[in-house]
Amino acid sequence: TLARLERWLGVDSTQEVAVRFQQLSAPLAAKAVEDTAYYRYGVLLSRNEVGADVSRFSETPAEFHAGCLERLRHFPDAMLASATHDHKRGEDVRARLAVLSEIPDEWEQAVRRWFAMNASHRREGPMPSPGDEAMLYQMIIGAWPFEGDLGAYAERLAGWQLKALREAKLATDWTAPNLEYEDAARSFLYTIMSDAAFVGEARAFADRIGPAGAVNGLTQTLLKLTVPGVPDFYQGAEFWDLSLVDPDNR
Repeated sequence: TLARLERWLGVDSTQEVAVRFQQLSAPLAAKAVEDTAYYRYGVLLSRNEVGADVSRFSETPAEFHAGCLERLRHFPDAMLASATHDHKRGEDVRARLAVLSEIPDEWEQAVRRWFAMNASHRREGPMPSPGDEAMLYQMIIGAWPFEGDLGAYAERLAGWQLKALREAKLATDWTAPNLEYEDAARSFLYTIMSDAAFVGEARAFADRIGPAGAVNGLTQTLLKLTVPGVPDFYQGAEFWDLSLVDPDNR
């Protein structure tokens, strides 16, 4: 396959081939990476975002400043967008989840405790895989609302969950939905969100990392306004943005 691509794009290349390859590269990357891999790889969901590279987990302040200087030299007018109609998680969800990278041991202990605590809610038959369950806990904490009805929050989470499961294409898919698995995952979500013990712990953990997440969010806004580039503000994101994937982010 690679040899054939090399011939098409090299020795036997034409303008039509080159243009078509460019046209198809972006949607192929979007479907393969952003709409599939990002729903399978759950190490730290704040990294799984449109335009991000999950292989680059972090960088030093010196590397960040060097990158800014590089942007100033080559792309001074590039758009700086941290929220769009297609973001996977709102700006402040990502900012809060980033705090988990500072307390990995504490987060691991919490997730292990919740796996054990919620084991009794597992029923016979298909249930969320450990990976799906782990990502669900990140989303519950990351988007935990400042106020409001937890029932409505569970509905929003269920919308995200269905999309995430189908995009991952591991247990279900848009073209071949596994309704039994989807129903089990939704039932598990609603059950744990009505369990007072789990809800109490989840709320406490969200409150624990909330202030640091808010500082991250404010810092992100300050940087967007001052680093090289043109800041873009998505409608609604001028306030705290704890939105999930579409349709929640629209």
